[in-house]
Amino acid sequence: MKKLFLIVACAFGLTSIAETKNLGVEDVYFEVIQNHDKIDIKWVSKTNCTKAVYVVERSKDGKTFEEVTRAECASQTGNYMEYFDTDYTPAEGISYYRLKQVNEANEEVVYSNATIHYVKAEEILASDIAVSQNPSGGQELNLLLKGFEGKEVLVVLQDKKGNQFFSKVFMNAMPQYIAALDPEQKLPQGEYVVTASANNKIYSKTVRVR
Repeated sequence: MKKLFLIVACAFGLTSIAETKNLGVEDVYFEVIQNHDKIDIKWVSKTNCTKAVYVVERSKDGKTFEEVTRAECASQTGNYMEYFDTDYTPAEGISYYRLKQVNEANEEVVYSNATIHYVKAEEILASDIAVSQNPSGGQELNLLLKGFEGKEVLVVLQDKKGNQFFSKVFMNAMPQYIAALDPEQKLPQGEYVVTASANNKIYSKTVRVR
């Protein structure tokens, strides 16, 4: 029996090997990818199936599976068909997904298996900031905003005495946003505090200017 092996890369967590069995069909590709708080499911097949459905199942132990979603099998001989669906209630931690086909006689054929490590979205996108001085030695500082997607963030740069050198509101469109802080006046050597405030919460980091 011929077997095909392919890499399934997960957006977060594990990278797994998915095994695809060639049982009367050609090229069945199956992957699961974390997309924030849900799991996107995709498979591609080149097959001729009549009165059959694809079933995606999930398991926590790799032995007992439950159905996540199903789709009718498109019966177009010789053409690659793409299927997409979503698991909106994934289980935290490692889960095992498999794709199978079931015909009208309730006969099952398991085509492919994949593994993913699901991490809660709030853990991935926990709000935080990081600050570093430009490696070229200039006055400009590099700021990384993490977890402020879709929020207005007020960023302030000041010294230990409270003197303010920079203040600006950033609108974050991405989970991670990189910005440049260009002080309005020359920064003497020493330690400075960068604060980012959003939704009544304040995050701060200390940076040393050389």
